[in-house]
Amino acid sequence: MTYPKNRTDRWKAKYNLKRVGETLGDLREDMAARYEAAMGQVCVMESKVRDVINAGGVSTSQYVRYLLV
Repeated sequence: MTYPKNRTDRWKAKYNLKRVGETLGDLREDMAARYEAAMGQVCVMESKVRDVINAGGVSTSQYVRYLLV
C-alpha cells in the first residue's frame, strides 16, 4: 500500500493546473475547429428537420423549441 504523502504528491503532479492549462492551450485550436465543423453539421441537420416538419404540415407551435431559432 502506498503512503498518503506519496499519493498526494502524485496527485499534485498529475493535476498541476499550470500544465493542464498549457495542454488545453495547445489543444484549443483543434478543439475549436472540430466544434465549428460539428455545429455546421448540426445546423444543416436542423434545417432538414424543419423542411420535413414543414412538408408534413406541422404547426410551428408543436416544434421543439431549439428548432425555432
